[in-house]
Amino acid sequence: MGEASPAAARPPKEKRNRRPGAVTAIDFDGQNVRVAHATRNGEQTSLQSVGARAVPPPKPGEKMDPANLGVEIRLLLDQLKIKPGVVVMGMPRTTVALRALSVPPVDKQSELAAMVHFQINKDLPFRADEAVVDFAVQSEIPIAQDASPGPEGSPSPKLAVMGAIVRREAVEFYQKAAESASVGLSALGWLPEANLCGLDFCGAIGENEAMAVVSVRPDEIGIDVVQNGRVLFSRGAVVPLPAPGDASPAAFIEALSIELVRSLHSYGGLNLPPPVCLLVTGSTGLEKAVADAAQSRVNLPSKVLDASALGSFAGDGPAAAGSLSAIGLATGMLAARGFSLDFLNPKRPPVQRNVQRLRWMAAAAVFSLLFFCVVAARSQLIRQRTRVNAQIQAELSAAEKKRPIYKQMRQQVTTVQNWSKDNRDLLEQYAFLSEILPPAQDIYVTSISLGSQKVIRLAVQAQSGEVLAKLDRQLRAAGYDVKPLAVTPGTDKFGYNFRTTFEITTPEKMKIDLAKNQAPARPANDGSLDPVHRGGAR
Repeated sequence: MGEASPAAARPPKEKRNRRPGAVTAIDFDGQNVRVAHATRNGEQTSLQSVGARAVPPPKPGEKMDPANLGVEIRLLLDQLKIKPGVVVMGMPRTTVALRALSVPPVDKQSELAAMVHFQINKDLPFRADEAVVDFAVQSEIPIAQDASPGPEGSPSPKLAVMGAIVRREAVEFYQKAAESASVGLSALGWLPEANLCGLDFCGAIGENEAMAVVSVRPDEIGIDVVQNGRVLFSRGAVVPLPAPGDASPAAFIEALSIELVRSLHSYGGLNLPPPVCLLVTGSTGLEKAVADAAQSRVNLPSKVLDASALGSFAGDGPAAAGSLSAIGLATGMLAARGFSLDFLNPKRPPVQRNVQRLRWMAAAAVFSLLFFCVVAARSQLIRQRTRVNAQIQAELSAAEKKRPIYKQMRQQVTTVQNWSKDNRDLLEQYAFLSEILPPAQDIYVTSISLGSQKVIRLAVQAQSGEVLAKLDRQLRAAGYDVKPLAVTPGTDKFGYNFRTTFEITTPEKMKIDLAKNQAPARPANDGSLDPVHRGGAR
């Protein structure tokens, strides 16, 4: 069950987020909520506050409700008077599965993530969408002397990568707890790495020496081997603590010692530097007994973490000693290297794009755009044509009302054109008829019209029948072909008692000489040519 753990190194081209100035770390060990608040001034990290609060256990057979946990977190933050900004929490070792991988080196982190996901997804014990996968580069694997050459004639190097897998529901548990506590969760680290950062902050790790660290917590037992700021090995086990008041924790000590022996045996097969000592951390009160048993079982110098390493917080006793993970989460988040694993913001492979589908979608979008453009242009043209059609219809309606006038005008134009073909002057005809007609005292013309075939129709009103007979003789004498119509008695208000219509035709050979005739004189009382004033008054 032993597995090598990820190193703190990162790929060369990984983007690093800006380091925060203050971090609040929250750790839940199954029985207590622990909070550590740290700040950074330049490269100097200072621990500002550490505290713990017991959490009421859930009912038998039930799991811890993240909403209830969030309430306890909020109460502890208020008790410590902390207004958190950047908040980080940690995943216990028993919830994380590790896989040692060997992959070719690549320049982009997203390509490395794609290879890691591909290898891990092949043997996942649950569905890929239920897993959160992150990874860390440990080191470059040395090339063996007898390695076969690669395509370019030299052995291809490899990267030692450690993949870490957790269930998505475990990540969501911490997210819901943070939401219930009204804090924004910024990162979700890994407790073995947090313990390493905490020990490094306390100055409890020697240089260039491998050290075995046993973390005794109510929810799990963590066994890690660390060296030079790296977690070389990590293994977790659930060993129930003895019941409260049990004066003989021998069963617990024995079970923990067995897990320790198994872990160190697994570590010994990895060809890594052997640990030179063993350090026990925790606040259960059994740490001294665990250290004594470990020294006798694995033959390593063993000791318990001295709480005085926490400085001003050493006086808090068990609360401070049991908050090593919270302290490591806060100080590690402020460190330059940060955390190699973050299950809230895991490294992801590049988004796979279906090029064929994108092309089809682009073509569909272009077609839709063209279709809508055509429809819009068509609608605009239809509106324009509709306006033109309405205008034309209005003009046609107005012209239809004037059709009789147009028809009359066309007939008149045709008549005038027919008269003009034979070089006959209509005005000359009018002037000639004015000369040969009797004076106005005897007769007056009520209408005159031109017809086809060179016909002139005169409607007249006369004083007597003799005047009409005289007019007939005068027209014939002038050369006109006269077709008189019936004479009708008809008295008008002026005393002209006879009316008739003459239809006269002008022969083709008829010659008119206006100089031979003289128009009758106008009566003295003739006012027909006087100007008309407004209102009808003359």
